[in-house]
Amino acid sequence: MALGALVLVLTGWRVFFASAGLPIQVGDALFFIPTAVQHMLLGDLSNPYMSPIQQSGGPYVWHGWLYPMALSALGSLVGGQDVRAILVLDSLLVVLAALLFAWKVSMVRAPAWLKAATVACACAMLTSNAGRPEVIAQLLLVLWLLSVKWPLDRGSDIVTALILALIAVAQPTIALLGGVFFSIYRSHASSTGHAIWSIAWVALSSAILALLLTALIYPWSMRELAMGILEQGRSLSRRDDGDFALMYLKLAASPLQLAWIVLAVLLGAVLVMRGVLQKPASAVLFYPLLLLALYLCWRFGMRISYTAYNVAVFFPLVAYALLLASVDQRLMPFTVLFKLALVGMALVLLLAQLRTFAVFKGSAADAAVISRLEQDVEADLRAGSRVALSPNLALTNYGWAQRRNVTVLPLIDIGRAGQADVVYLNQASTGARTPAEYPGWRVAGNHFVDGVQFLGRTVANTPVSYAYARYVRAAARPAKAPAGAP
Repeated sequence: MALGALVLVLTGWRVFFASAGLPIQVGDALFFIPTAVQHMLLGDLSNPYMSPIQQSGGPYVWHGWLYPMALSALGSLVGGQDVRAILVLDSLLVVLAALLFAWKVSMVRAPAWLKAATVACACAMLTSNAGRPEVIAQLLLVLWLLSVKWPLDRGSDIVTALILALIAVAQPTIALLGGVFFSIYRSHASSTGHAIWSIAWVALSSAILALLLTALIYPWSMRELAMGILEQGRSLSRRDDGDFALMYLKLAASPLQLAWIVLAVLLGAVLVMRGVLQKPASAVLFYPLLLLALYLCWRFGMRISYTAYNVAVFFPLVAYALLLASVDQRLMPFTVLFKLALVGMALVLLLAQLRTFAVFKGSAADAAVISRLEQDVEADLRAGSRVALSPNLALTNYGWAQRRNVTVLPLIDIGRAGQADVVYLNQASTGARTPAEYPGWRVAGNHFVDGVQFLGRTVANTPVSYAYARYVRAAARPAKAPAGAP
């Protein structure tokens, strides 16, 4: 009961803000949330605004399909009519995952304060994935943790295959990582022959089930989906964020980005010490699979900093493993280190949660902003103007994207305004405190707001709000008369 109340305190506030249309969708969420809204309202699994493999919007053929379709189905079930329904449901899935995790933690024989620290860590990480398919993936992983028996038996293999199949149609990369992690466990716990049989059966069963689900439910062709995912993968593989060490030093002020690394290192220490106590049953499989897991974590979760979500989604399982290790008397005296690490990380992540709450709270007074935005846009449309908007502003009134004289911009690329007469740019997308100047445009309405303060410091240049600036075409300067002209 107490852990459940803690979960509601640490995660429930996001539901409250989501009911007001927050957080404003910026970044990756703009690839997924509009797709869910489009499917809920029109039955079309497409993103009308933007696509990572096309110049503008298009069919959703470049990622696992379960997340937007699940949100759409839930939204239709509750009679959702706009983006707020999708945001609320997204937040409720996070709360559900956190509650189920707390239930699992409550069964562990450990001090209450240590279980509370574990749940606090997990809640902070679970809420960091809002607006992406990891919301579904992390819920499925928690369900797996609740459903399997330790040590894993044949029935657990069936559950694992089912969960991996569902994750595969939501986030294929996480399914791959999860399959490798399962294989590592199986090779440590089982003889070589049994491990090979179990790993092959789970891999083949989950792949076949994922393909069947896609063939039965997914509206576009499987060939389009495969080609789209490959193209998206190629575009990411070409990305280079620069020096790795410098990149992560820049993230030092973001505990949510770095926490999974710290706890993963601690988990590695646990595994090493357990390996000293109990050698792997199939060393010929265990060590190559362990090296493969390290490479895949680097490739999909560390090489590019913002893809940390691919491995951070396993954070609740890592926290749970550390909780068990902290009360395992065989690991004395290192159990004290694990307890201190969990409590210390919980305090750091709670501080990060308070910071995020401050940003959301600074963005909560959006009703007047949205009303003014709708009045401005409708007035421009009535005047016959061609309007271009940031995609997150377009989400406030889904009907705008269906209007012939409305263009939705890719993020803040005003250069793609085309023949638009008026452009509306969202402040949260620009990340600036004042509207920028663009050649050929002038600011005709500045509705930007101040940054967000937390503990006496500015923690965000802009709130995650619908604050915006309105731009109109600048009048062309008259050409200078030739010298000597009358």
